[in-house]
This record gives sequence, C-alpha cells and structure tokens, in this order.
Amino acid sequence: MQNTRDPIQAGEQAYQEWQQALLASPEAKALYKEEAAKKELWLQLVEARQAAGLTQAELARRLGVSYKREL
Repeated sequence: MQNTRDPIQAGEQAYQEWQQALLASPEAKALYKEEAAKKELWLQLVEARQAAGLTQAELARRLGVSYKREL
C-alpha cells in the first residue's frame, strides 16, 4: 500500500507546531506581534503608493529622500 500523506498538509501542520512552540515565550510573542504590525504598515504603504500610480523612485523624490534600487 502506498503512503498517501499529503506533503502540503504535513508542512502546514509542522509550521503550526513550530509557531505554537515559538509563541509560547512571552518575549517571542511580543516580538512576533511587533513585526506583524510593521509588515501590515509596510503593505498599506505599498498599496497606497501603487493606488497613487507612483513608483518607489517617484515617491522618494516627492518625499525628498534618496532611493537606491537593490537587485
């Protein structure tokens, strides 16, 4: 009989277990929440820039800051 274990489901379960273990620490949980908030703000800024039809370089110019594209 062939093993029919779904590798995607197994990966998701392993991730959930890792995340629960990580967030068991109050310090790690606080850091995780802080980083999640930064990510959310960054996404909102990107969406606003795109909705305005601006490139990163144009936004930087309008804000008076330098912009260096990294590849």
